[in-house]
Amino acid sequence: MANQIKIQSTEPVSLITNALNIHLNMGQNLTMNTSSAFMSLETLSIKSLSNKQIQQVGNAQIHIPLNFNSNISNNPTISLRVCFSFL
Repeated sequence: MANQIKIQSTEPVSLITNALNIHLNMGQNLTMNTSSAFMSLETLSIKSLSNKQIQQVGNAQIHIPLNFNSNISNNPTISLRVCFSFL
């Protein structure tokens, strides 16, 4: 059941992300936090990912290490999306 919910939620989240990416400028972010889902979307430079800390709902955190390397070289701007649903 959880896998089916995950599959059904992937398409709407992708569509929302695509629509919001059009309106977010560099350095802007959007966070949606409801009783059933959390989503954070941020447009930033690839160079600013190094040593980045992302706060989520509660005390959850994502920390990207200082020595972060990427093979993305032709596009210095990326969109970072963090999302999950509460079951």
